[in-house]
Amino acid sequence: MLRLRLPTLATRVTQNRLFSSSGVKHAQPPVLDHTVRRYLNSIEAVTEPSKFQETVKRVEAFKETLGSTLQERLIKKDAFIKSKVVLGRDLTSRSSLCVKSNWWFQLDDHPNHPKTLISKPPPKDVISSFQIERAAGLILNALNFKDTVQSDPYENLFGAARIPLKSVDSVVKHDSKHIVVITRDQFYKLNVIDNIGNKPTLKELQRLLFAIGANSLETDIQPNVGALTSTNRDEWAENYTKLASASPENQSNLDAIASALFVVCLDDHSTIANINHSHHQFIHNNNGRNRWFDKPLQIILASSGRTGLNVEVSSVDISAYTRFAEYLTNNEPAIDKTTASKETGDKTTTTPQILFPEPTKLTWTLTPELETAISTSLKRVETMAATNAESVLFHSDIYGSRYMQQVARSDPSAFMKLALAVTWRRLHKSTTGTASTSLSTESPNKFVTGFDGTKETWAFAESFDDDDVLYDDKRGQFRAAEENLLLGSGSVTLGENGEVVEVDPRQVDLEMESHISALIAAAESSAEKEELEGIFGGSEWAGVVGRKVGLDTVNIGSSIPSSSSGAGSGSFYAGFSQSWANGYGIAYSIGVDDVKLSISNKKGGKTSSYRFADTLKRTLADMMILFPKRSEVWGYDWKEKFARKRKEEYYLKTMRKLSDDYLAQKDSLAKKYASQMKK
Repeated sequence: MLRLRLPTLATRVTQNRLFSSSGVKHAQPPVLDHTVRRYLNSIEAVTEPSKFQETVKRVEAFKETLGSTLQERLIKKDAFIKSKVVLGRDLTSRSSLCVKSNWWFQLDDHPNHPKTLISKPPPKDVISSFQIERAAGLILNALNFKDTVQSDPYENLFGAARIPLKSVDSVVKHDSKHIVVITRDQFYKLNVIDNIGNKPTLKELQRLLFAIGANSLETDIQPNVGALTSTNRDEWAENYTKLASASPENQSNLDAIASALFVVCLDDHSTIANINHSHHQFIHNNNGRNRWFDKPLQIILASSGRTGLNVEVSSVDISAYTRFAEYLTNNEPAIDKTTASKETGDKTTTTPQILFPEPTKLTWTLTPELETAISTSLKRVETMAATNAESVLFHSDIYGSRYMQQVARSDPSAFMKLALAVTWRRLHKSTTGTASTSLSTESPNKFVTGFDGTKETWAFAESFDDDDVLYDDKRGQFRAAEENLLLGSGSVTLGENGEVVEVDPRQVDLEMESHISALIAAAESSAEKEELEGIFGGSEWAGVVGRKVGLDTVNIGSSIPSSSSGAGSGSFYAGFSQSWANGYGIAYSIGVDDVKLSISNKKGGKTSSYRFADTLKRTLADMMILFPKRSEVWGYDWKEKFARKRKEEYYLKTMRKLSDDYLAQKDSLAKKYASQMKK
C-alpha cells in the first residue's frame, strides 16, 4: 500500500522539484474545508470510483471529528509552518547530483557569436579564443550581478557548496574573493576581487584565462577528482573523507573549491549544434568530466562558445538562477564598469587597470583506492547519461501569453497545463497524477505549488478529441478546468457566493500538501496516526506525494524579466531530469508570442520526450479551434502590426546598446584618432 510520508522540516514533494527548507515562519493554517475539497478533487481522476467513494466518506467524517481537533491543535500551538519553498532535493537525498538532481540551463548564443563556430566547432582538445572572451564577459557579469543582490534567495548562490556527509549533507557558505576554473579536468584557483573590492577588467580576465589554458597543456596532468562528485552521496562522503585525509594539500584544495564564489568550466570540446544534443553537455557532459557537481553554480562553456549552467538546488531557489541566467545574457557583450561625468553625462571606463595574481593550479595526492573510485565514477556517468534520461527542447512561436490572454481569455499557466494534459491523454490514452510549480506573481522570489490532476482537467482532456462533444461544451469544460487549476494552485480562491476572488498574497504558498503534512505532524496518539494513514496513506494521492506523477511541471517564465525585445519566452532553456519511469519532467516559459519547454523522461519506461514534443506541437495548434480567430480580436493586419512592433523594439534595443558601447569607449577612441591625426 502506498503511504504518505510523515513530514519533516525537509519534506520532499516530487523527486526533482520541491521541498521546504528549515527557513520557517509560523502562519495561520488554511481553512480545513478548503484543503479537503482540494484533496478530494486532486485524487478523483486517478483513483478507482469505488476507492474514491470510500475515501470521500472517510474524509467527510475526518473533517467533522479528528480533522477539526487537529486543526484546533495547529491554531492553539501555532504549529503550522509557512515554509520557504525552493526547487531541488533536500540534503537527506542520497542519489547522485549528476543527472538525477541538479538543474541545467542552456543560454542563448552570444549576440556576436561567430556562426561558423557553432556549425563547425574547433577540434577536440582545443580551448578557443572566443570561448575565453565570452567566459571573461560572463565572469564579469556574474560578479556585477553579485553586487546587485545580497539577500535571500541569492544568499547561497555565491561562495557556497554542498558538503557530502553520511545520511545528510551540509551546506557551507563563505565570503570569498576567488573563483575556481576547471579545464581538462585541472582545477585552478583564480582571484577575481582584490582586498579593496576591485574587479579585473575584461582584458585582464582574458589574460588570466589564456594563462590557465596554456598551463593545463604545459604542466603535469592531475587526476580527475571532480568525477567523485557525480556518485551516490554516501559513497562520495566516504571518498571525500579519504581524499581530505590523503594530504593537507588535498584538504586545502577542497576548502578552496567549497569557498569559491562559483566554478567556471572551460570544456575542450563541443557537442553538435542541434540544441537537442548540445544541452546534454550542461547536464552531464556525457561522462561527468570537468565538473564539480556540489557547487551551487557552475558556468560551463563549450569550445564553440555555447554556454550553459549546471546548478545544485538544495540551498538556492531556482528563481534565483532564472534571474541570474537572464542577467548574464541580457548584459552580453559585457563591458567594463563605467561612470557618467557630472558635467557632460559622458560615460568613461573606471575599472582600475590592475594586474591580478596568476592563477594557482590545485595538485592532488591520491591513493590507489581513490584512483579506482574515479575510474568507476566516470564509467557510471557514461552509463547513466546513455541509459537514464532523455531530454528534448521545444520551441513554438504559434502563440504565447498575448493569444492566451486576449483571444482565449485564459490564464497562460492554466492554458499550458491543460495543453499538457491533452497531450498526455492523446499519447498515453489515460489519466495521471500531475504536480506543478510556478513563479509567484505576488512575490517574485517565491513559488506556488499544487496538484493538478483534477477531474475537470481530465474531463476536458478526454472530451477534446471526442467528435460527439459540441465545441460549446468543450469550451465550458475548458473554463471549468481552468478555474479549478487556478483554485488548486492557490493563486485564486472562492468567495462566499462561489465567485473567484484573489487570495491575500501572504496566503499564496499555503498549499494543500503543507496543510495535510502539518495535520499529520499534529497527531499525538497511535490511534490518531492510524486514522490519518488510513485516509491519506491508502489513496492514490499518496502516490503523487510519493513522486509518481506523470506530469511534473515547473513554470519558470511567469515573472522572469523580459528578454531581448521584451516579448520572448526567456533567453535560455532550463530543465531537470524526470526520475519516475512513466512520467515527464517539464520546465516551461511563456513569452508574449512564443513558448519554450524542456521535456525529460527516464529511458526504459513508457514515455518518450520526442513523441511528447511532437504531440504537444499538434495540440497547441488544435486548441485554437476553441477560440475566436485572431483577426476577429486583433484585426486582419495583426501579423504586420505585431511584427512591426517587435522590429521597432529590436532597433531601439540595438541603438541603445550601440550608444552605451560608444560612450564607454569614447575617451579611448578620441585618444586613438587624435594620435592618428597627428601622424
